[in-house]
Amino acid sequence: MLTLYSMSETSALAVHIALEWAEFSYQVKVLAGGDNNRLEYLQVSPLGKVPAAIFDDGKVLTETTALLTYVDAQRPEYFPLPARDNFGRAKLLETLSFYATELHGAFAPYFWPARFHPDQDEHAVLQAVGCERLLRLFDLTDDHFTGPYVFGPCRSVADPYLYVLTRWLSRTSLGLDNFPLLSAFKANMDMDEGVRRVLSAYKRQRPD
Repeated sequence: MLTLYSMSETSALAVHIALEWAEFSYQVKVLAGGDNNRLEYLQVSPLGKVPAAIFDDGKVLTETTALLTYVDAQRPEYFPLPARDNFGRAKLLETLSFYATELHGAFAPYFWPARFHPDQDEHAVLQAVGCERLLRLFDLTDDHFTGPYVFGPCRSVADPYLYVLTRWLSRTSLGLDNFPLLSAFKANMDMDEGVRRVLSAYKRQRPD
């Protein structure tokens, strides 16, 4: 059984959803704030980041793109890409890489400006610049989105990642109103039974 380490509202949620969709045998350990910096977890993921997965043989795999690619390779029947040839798999990797390096990374100046400058007086400027970049990137993503899923009528492991990113976007000053196709995508994913089961695992972890 695979053990997934996750935290609420992180990209690990994407891996969790993919595992649920693919009917993997897995368990999830939802870390509370600060648990990711404890020695026990640092032995699993030295950078203290999620997601991380431990397999039955003790092997460890980290990084959202790597884990989503693994799930897709292990359960291709659950994710019918338009093409399963080398080019089709490369297009999936291209999409996941874009989400990880461009969209995901673009949130950092907005949510964590202190990472880039210690002076709080500069944080508003960083957030404004970050917001401009988010607007450009998500405009591009919305313009090229055909729906209802990333690769058209069939869902893929890219969908949970984009779902997480739209959840983050909804918490910025941009919101989702300017991105109608992505807004509809998020609404569709919100109603997915597998997604709702996964989200319930995080709700149970919240203190009363």
